[in-house]
Amino acid sequence: MKKYILLLFVIFSINNIFAQQRIHLIKIVDTDVPGHGDMRMGAEELIGVMNREIVSLAKGLGFNEIDLKTKKFDYEVTGSKYNNNFSLKSINELLDTIACKNDIVIVATYTHGVRSERPKDVYPLLSLASETIHFQDILNKLISKKPSFMLSIVTSCQAGPANNIFSPQIETKYVSTASGMLRSPEKYEKLFIEKKDDVQTVSVEFLSCSPSEYSYVDIYGGPFFYKLINIFRTTLDKNSNVKEINWKYIANELNQGFVKQTKNRAYGSQCPNSLMREFRHNKVPVITKLSGCYDNPKLTYSDYYKPYKNGISHTFAVRLVKLANSYRSAKCDNCNEYALETLDKAIEVLRKHKDIYFEASAIELKGIIHYEQGKLKEAEKELFNAMVKFKSINCCGSATTIKIRLINDLNVDKQDIRLNTNCK
Repeated sequence: MKKYILLLFVIFSINNIFAQQRIHLIKIVDTDVPGHGDMRMGAEELIGVMNREIVSLAKGLGFNEIDLKTKKFDYEVTGSKYNNNFSLKSINELLDTIACKNDIVIVATYTHGVRSERPKDVYPLLSLASETIHFQDILNKLISKKPSFMLSIVTSCQAGPANNIFSPQIETKYVSTASGMLRSPEKYEKLFIEKKDDVQTVSVEFLSCSPSEYSYVDIYGGPFFYKLINIFRTTLDKNSNVKEINWKYIANELNQGFVKQTKNRAYGSQCPNSLMREFRHNKVPVITKLSGCYDNPKLTYSDYYKPYKNGISHTFAVRLVKLANSYRSAKCDNCNEYALETLDKAIEVLRKHKDIYFEASAIELKGIIHYEQGKLKEAEKELFNAMVKFKSINCCGSATTIKIRLINDLNVDKQDIRLNTNCK
């Protein structure tokens, strides 16, 4: 009889916790990536899948239709540089206002990313068009609000510059998600509710790649995202053969075969990183490495070229010029040095391919960077060089633009014979 009463008390206590908890879904998604159709379509797919998954989670935890309307909260910071909502300001406003103490918080990001300049940081620096934010800062702000559980699904590169245009593509697959009615409540409770008595917050973080790596994308969100979602679908189903489910199991399933599938691709292998952190009151969090490649050295920007062992193509060299401009506009330490290094590599390849136009464009950008650094002699030299090359291919508009810059910004004498930009 005592055991029966105790069981009833435990069931009542768990149900009472469910009754008090709310679920928050935060989506930080770049839905309008210039010149990158697969990533745009993948962004829309990710939003749709996450919206369905959050309903499955709520139903799996016993939420009824009224609960779904009153205790499920969606937040979106989406768009592009043309949308003021997709900004550092919007993210900070959201993080300041969200109230999630003792709640469940799911964070899904899908943006361009760069390796953080923080040496020990395994998280990416997310690109918000003309701004950046450390994902770790987002995590820290949310964890400070003391949610009961946090799940992060982060799809971003950790190589190249912020604002880069090089999220590499991969063949597409379809993401299927089972109905919430087929999910196992017991498995949801084990993953999202159960924790040690002295733990305030559990944070489980799935990162699409390891430091120095790229994340492949497609119209379904990329192999990392759809594989993780399908693992949830198969393991949380009532009819699943998986009996002992935990985050370690999910992380290992995610990484199974992942590196092998991607190691021969042009941008190198992609190794998802997964970890769990348990936060106790006023104590250092306990970190459990679930799976991944944690020992990758910090990326140096010259490593960016290493996947191209057989040489850089003309097309990629042209992209490097745009990449260098992204470095220039990004707010990070030594960005200008990275830009100049990138331009030197691009110029070397473009010269071999005899592409004078883009070679001149790269040289002009070098001059602009030197000017912005206050290196006026170097700026003048590079700009004159670029102007001459533009003139040699009858690109008079670009040559004249540089001429005006030399006169107005660098105070070159208008009578200087070198300023002759008459085309043939």
